[in-house]
Amino acid sequence: ATANNLATAESIKAYVDSQTHTETEFLMAKCTAIATTSATNGEAYAVIIPFNTQAVDEGTDIIISQVTGEENNFRITSTTGTYLFQWNVAANTSVYNNRLTCGVKLQIGTYIEEGEPYWEYADIDPSHCYIYNRAVTTGGISRLGSTAGSILVEHNIGDTDHIYRLVFWKDTSSTATTKGITEIDGTQITIRKLT
Repeated sequence: ATANNLATAESIKAYVDSQTHTETEFLMAKCTAIATTSATNGEAYAVIIPFNTQAVDEGTDIIISQVTGEENNFRITSTTGTYLFQWNVAANTSVYNNRLTCGVKLQIGTYIEEGEPYWEYADIDPSHCYIYNRAVTTGGISRLGSTAGSILVEHNIGDTDHIYRLVFWKDTSSTATTKGITEIDGTQITIRKLT
């Protein structure tokens, strides 16, 4: 090649195509059932938000697991990549005339094969976010609250299998018996592969 050679249209197109090709992988999941927290305060009493419906998806890397013991968890079938998790969780209260704070966080599960196999979960930090509800009147809009969060996750299976889940718990309330309840039409999660 010399300084006087010009690239052809075909070679330019081939170069651009090779530089910009990325596979599109994403999943948006929603719930068809609610999650209700324990009346007991604390993250130790968290419940899994029951994402069970793939509302929008492209590709096969990101799925809602249907395997027994993994229900409502997300499985990434590729071995490595950077994934963007984004969620919105809307909540109501089980009791009127009180104040309630609930928490939401993303967790990663690691498969443990010692003895009876099980999933061991750990928090992905920083993914904690909180919802404040002020239930003033029956049917009052102030009973509803919501939170949103997002985090980048470096997924690398290596020698270990991983799954992901979003959990919900009661943090504090002015009435001991109050529970938080997710709102089906305000709760969703989107997971997108970036690299």
